Amino acid sequence: MTTFNQQKETLKSRLVDLLGADAVIVDSEVLHLLSTDVYASGPIAALAVCPRDRQDVPRVVQLIGEHGFSVIPRGGGLSYTGGYTPDHMKSVIVDLRRLDKIIELSESDMIITVEAGVTWKQIYVALAPLGLRLPFFGTFSGALATVGGGMSNGALFLGSARYGSAADMALGLEVVLASGEVVKTGQAAFANGVSFYRTYGPDLTGLFLHDAGALGVKTLITMRLIRAPTVTDAASFVFADMACAAHALSVVGRSGLCEDAYVFDPETTRNNLQGSDLQKSAGRLAKVIVTGKDDEVCDWQLAQKFSTALNISIVVLDGEGHMISPEKVSQAVDSFLLRQ
Repeated sequence: MTTFNQQKETLKSRLVDLLGADAVIVDSEVLHLLSTDVYASGPIAALAVCPRDRQDVPRVVQLIGEHGFSVIPRGGGLSYTGGYTPDHMKSVIVDLRRLDKIIELSESDMIITVEAGVTWKQIYVALAPLGLRLPFFGTFSGALATVGGGMSNGALFLGSARYGSAADMALGLEVVLASGEVVKTGQAAFANGVSFYRTYGPDLTGLFLHDAGALGVKTLITMRLIRAPTVTDAASFVFADMACAAHALSVVGRSGLCEDAYVFDPETTRNNLQGSDLQKSAGRLAKVIVTGKDDEVCDWQLAQKFSTALNISIVVLDGEGHMISPEKVSQAVDSFLLRQ
């Protein structure tokens, strides 16, 4: 009977043969970070893979299943749903961020098809010169949060007051099942079909939305577009209590006048204002990146290692929204750590 480590090594060898050594993550510290979301952590996955070509994903998923490991799809890693935190160590995280191509952008059909690792910001930037936009156009973390993750975990915020969640604009999907089979939903499922309306039934698109990746690994998403507003503005109000704020929010939502409408509760607002202090912000950032928990010891060097390994940027803003240089952040974090 083979041991867990033997099974892991065998699977790792097969995945390296398929994807290359640089696409298979075995570093325990990086695996720990990939196994953690903004708030939750659990067992650390045995391995992680970062496919560059969506054509490799079916074989990757098939190999993982054949060796008895669980498949955990992961996007930008900025969720707080627990949707990609492993339940057990015999798991492999499939990091889809390298699948970051916009496949089709049709101004005439008003649709866009993207790979699962494309970010909301990437789409916004591509559409802006054309005067187009997604109805729901991203989360607060949309600079790094991915479309695949949003479709899997119920992304809300920018545009939600009028247009709903990310899933409400999905026209079709390409999904890799646990067997490695590829399923297409919507009108693209027809031979020579093109996603346009979700008119052909039974419509399976909704089956794979908000599933946290449990029913399959999304590799392609087609969404509808709208004309971008020519003018935007904002207003804010203060309410005596949460009941009044909730009532006002509901009235605004029913009116259809606003694209975005949300309430910040007093405690969250106080915490955000406290975060304008550079040292507090930097220390909190390091802890979240490394552990996802504010009560554990942070390691800024590990955070930097994580960002380098996964080719992402760590950005800290001051209280006025200006980016702070990495040098100043490192100095502030070092000062913070020395006081612990």
